[in-house]
Amino acid sequence: MKLFKEFRKQEVLVLLYRIFLAYFFYQIARFLFWYFNKDLIKIDSVSDYFSLSFHGIAFDTTAILYVNALFILLSIIPVIINTKKSYQTFLFWLYFITNGIAYAMNFGDMVYFRFSQMRLTSAVLQVAQHESNIFKVFTTSVAQNPFVLIGFVGLMILWIFLYKKVKVQENKPEKLLPYFVWSVITLCITAVLAVGGIRGDFKHSTRPINLVDANRFVKIPAQGNVVLNSTFSFFRTLNTNNFKEVHFVDEKFIEQNIHPYKEYNREVAEKPNIVIFIVESFGREYSGAFNKDKNIKDYVSYTPFIDSLAGQ
Repeated sequence: MKLFKEFRKQEVLVLLYRIFLAYFFYQIARFLFWYFNKDLIKIDSVSDYFSLSFHGIAFDTTAILYVNALFILLSIIPVIINTKKSYQTFLFWLYFITNGIAYAMNFGDMVYFRFSQMRLTSAVLQVAQHESNIFKVFTTSVAQNPFVLIGFVGLMILWIFLYKKVKVQENKPEKLLPYFVWSVITLCITAVLAVGGIRGDFKHSTRPINLVDANRFVKIPAQGNVVLNSTFSFFRTLNTNNFKEVHFVDEKFIEQNIHPYKEYNREVAEKPNIVIFIVESFGREYSGAFNKDKNIKDYVSYTPFIDSLAGQ
């Protein structure tokens, strides 16, 4: 039918392929995350791992839609020049800049998880603000874990290669009205699917999925980190996981009324030092201090030090 001739089938299929690539590489990142932390996250069997990966698709969907929302919109918005080479080049860079940054979060977590014992959250932004040696920490982590960086670069190269394998052929619409009608219909369907994907369900009663929902599909809490992905956990905690410095009382009032450091007057009256010697089994006949007035002939004292003290 002529009506369907202006349906942008090629562009929609290529868009689906490009989004599928994101799902594919997120699953690879999930496996690598578990592999690098398998001593911390126990999975008993292959079937258990596939079960966790399957349930992780919902969280991947939310993350992928967050990251690719603008890319999807610009891919299907009816601007007529969508299939031109220059426009597709622009989409290419938009796709890989946004996805590259988001994908890097998952690889950073392969190292960071050992210290945090949880997926990356927006709290890392607050931590970074108070760190003066972020670059040193990064370079040290890369030096200690070179295979993480090598894996990221290698997978990004493969991702770019697969992306370029399927190209949009330039095609100018013959009739603009059907072109715009089909584009609007496609946009509406995409918007509905995107809302459901971001929320995690189409039910009105369902709240948007969050980090806690991952624990519904696990045997032990640590496995929830395999279900999740770092991009999802980061975006879901934005504006909800910040450390805020609050001031309930004016600083001037505190300085005037609160004195945590106490200073005491330690001047004391001068007193003589008194030393008491308690001596056991010490006969007085051996000490000159006790016999100086006895006038004993040829008396010899055996305690000259005690005698000198007694004379003070």
